[in-house]
Amino acid sequence: MQYPGGMQMMPSGWQVPTSPRANLDKLSSLVGQRLRGKVRSWKEHWGFLVSPKFEGDIFVHRQNLRFEGEPMVGKPVSFTVTVDDRNRVTATEVTEPTAGAEDFEGAMTLTGRIRSWKNEWGFIVAPEHFEGDLFCHKEHVNLDVPEGEMARVVVERAVSFEVMTDSKGRTHAAKVNLLEPVDMSVLSQPWMGMAVPPKGAGKGKRPAAEPEQLMDNGEVLTGTLRSWREPWGFIVCPEKFEGDLFVHKETFSGEVPDSASAGRTVNFLRAIDGRGRPHAIQVQLLGGYAPQNAIANAPNNQAWQGTSGPITATNKYEHCVGMPLHGSCRSWKSDWGFVVSEVFEGDLFAHKMHLQNGAEFLTPGALLSFEVGGDSRGRATALNIKCINDAKDWVGSGVKLTGTVRSYREPWGFLVSPGSYTSDLFFHVEHVDPRTRALLCSGLEVTFGVQIDKKERCTAMEIQATGGMATPGKRKATSAPATIQPVKVPRFY
Repeated sequence: MQYPGGMQMMPSGWQVPTSPRANLDKLSSLVGQRLRGKVRSWKEHWGFLVSPKFEGDIFVHRQNLRFEGEPMVGKPVSFTVTVDDRNRVTATEVTEPTAGAEDFEGAMTLTGRIRSWKNEWGFIVAPEHFEGDLFCHKEHVNLDVPEGEMARVVVERAVSFEVMTDSKGRTHAAKVNLLEPVDMSVLSQPWMGMAVPPKGAGKGKRPAAEPEQLMDNGEVLTGTLRSWREPWGFIVCPEKFEGDLFVHKETFSGEVPDSASAGRTVNFLRAIDGRGRPHAIQVQLLGGYAPQNAIANAPNNQAWQGTSGPITATNKYEHCVGMPLHGSCRSWKSDWGFVVSEVFEGDLFAHKMHLQNGAEFLTPGALLSFEVGGDSRGRATALNIKCINDAKDWVGSGVKLTGTVRSYREPWGFLVSPGSYTSDLFFHVEHVDPRTRALLCSGLEVTFGVQIDKKERCTAMEIQATGGMATPGKRKATSAPATIQPVKVPRFY
């Protein structure tokens, strides 16, 4: 059947142009990535986008547009490549175009910092220039460092760099130079401090120490123990760094904190472990409390759980009630948890009934957008909570996520975890536990990590079934983390 403008009706019900459609096989390496392109054609509720990153065009429905006005032909846009429930490649989260690293290809020398590093590659961020991060390989860093030691030297370092595209059309950083001299003597320093426990570590116990590098030139910092849940907690020091800093009880000298220690002033050093994760070491509890300290024992505070009298929202929330805010999930257990934000002190209660996009729980460390409001009893609570992480924000974090198989067509498929990241995450059967492979189907609940594969794709790894199945509108309680684990909070730019 032929339509005006060269449109044809496919058996699936889609009308597509006579020019070639971009198919899933060709776009598998781009699924989940944020691309820029333009509107090639539009007809009432749907149309097609094109991008220099792939051949052909990609379908988009009006419900996935995130900008005002009509999608006029030729309009520049940014979008995410995904696959729908019928295994059709499509565009989602279509917005006005935003500056990307590719805009600066060959144009100028930029400055930024190395956000993370693992083995021979890492990511550079430059939020004052472009959104997201930029892949960087060791061969493009002008620094001679022994094999396996890059993370100790370059993470969180300011750098200058240029943007280039390789022979496969992939954007990456080149001519990377550290802006400050590196004291290579740190490589000979003794190993000290502890890292976040890996999978399998015993409760309250620590694995063998990993190689670490002191940050801040070894300066002793003074901050606040914002929260504590045996055997770990988080320190804040807004004068020196943003967000929370993980701390374990075995890094304390002298007095060890307890449930009443939240809000205490502490002295500490910042260090980066062998996997590029910052945390506190050589921590000392001081005598004083910081003003407006955090809730000392939030998960056990019965008033917040509704088992005692109502709590009226305190003054610390009045300035931001109803405002769209950004923050992160500090902890989550069963049907509720706590979120934090830089615009208010302490923690804010959150319940799963206020989670959006189908989420039934939040992963501790996930970055969020939300509003502050009150519940039926006048207690301050988080509303309209949405996770805003991309899956790639969890790369190298070591965090085990929980999610659901959205679709599977051997040998690959896609996982969703709306309480951990937006959109969906590609996986290949080779990264699925052999005992789980025979169970793969839409709705299967699994745990997994996020890594970059050999083809430089963000992909799920170490996938294992939890024993549950998701059903429309309902998830099993096992899909939420059974216990709150210390995590590295991912950075989002």
